Amino acid sequence: MAILVVNAGSSSIKLAIFAGGPEPVFAAMAAEIGGASTLKTPAGERAMALADHRAALAALLAAAEGAGFPL
Repeated sequence: MAILVVNAGSSSIKLAIFAGGPEPVFAAMAAEIGGASTLKTPAGERAMALADHRAALAALLAAAEGAGFPL
């Protein structure tokens, strides 16, 4: 069983997936949503146009799926 944790702030979203232990098996963050946005994942950090929280969450879920964690 996996647990998805999402923490949404005014200009960022953090996402983590836990699989029974205290450390996440996947963690990512979308920062500066609506501005000079970046997506930070275990694969690295990249600039990405994230106009709003909906777009940011979609990008985070796609990153998780691409890392082998389909949601």
